[in-house]
Amino acid sequence: GKDFVMFLEPIASEPILYVFGAGHVSSQVVPLAHRVGFKVIVIDDRPEFADLLKFPDADKVFCYPYQDVIKRFSIDQSSYIMIATRSHSCDEMVLGQALRTEACYLGMIGSKRKISTIYNNLRDEGFTEGDFNRVHSPIGIDIGAETPEEIALSIVSELVKVRAG
Repeated sequence: GKDFVMFLEPIASEPILYVFGAGHVSSQVVPLAHRVGFKVIVIDDRPEFADLLKFPDADKVFCYPYQDVIKRFSIDQSSYIMIATRSHSCDEMVLGQALRTEACYLGMIGSKRKISTIYNNLRDEGFTEGDFNRVHSPIGIDIGAETPEEIALSIVSELVKVRAG
């Protein structure tokens, strides 16, 4: 009989960027990330911000409370998580959940002071320096970005760099 040769390729799920927080920077990150090939999901806990009309380039926009929000998504090693919510406490809540996932990228917006406060609080929950080393914070490649547009460029550059391995 004839020999059949099969080529098997592992199918990695496509990279999905989960954007927590639908503010100024996120509104610039989403179209740019979409343009360079990320599927983008935006999550905010405020109905007036979690609006698909504000994010035409997002694949989905959800309005969920941040409490236990990560469980609603199947986050794996092809997932990228950006945290830019409306408050320190929400950022901290999402980061604590995100650190328990296998996401290949975790980035959080914030000043060095804000970040160290959040890390100190999360230490009390049993997180370690090894956990915090996974977080890109300050987020983005340092290009001296100041405006939301420039910050978005630095963040998406970092996403592409991580994706390229």
